[in-house]
Amino acid sequence: DFLEKQGFIHRLESLNAYIVCQHENAHHSPKFLICENCGGIDEVDDEAIVANIENSATKHNFQVRHIVIEINGICQKCQAALA
Repeated sequence: DFLEKQGFIHRLESLNAYIVCQHENAHHSPKFLICENCGGIDEVDDEAIVANIENSATKHNFQVRHIVIEINGICQKCQAALA
């Protein structure tokens, strides 16, 4: 719990697992690309996604407390191997 609260690790809810944070800004909203083929996980830095979610929530009078985005698919390496 301590490492997660300090922003050193993130919980991957869909995998019920933890991953080391790859970004300097410890307190951010993580976004993950999870490969269904090899199991690779890439933490991406795209604050525009978070801004869109927060703007939508504000329009609906909803207060956002925590955002974790997990996107499942096939990574570039696996796509090339499957082609």
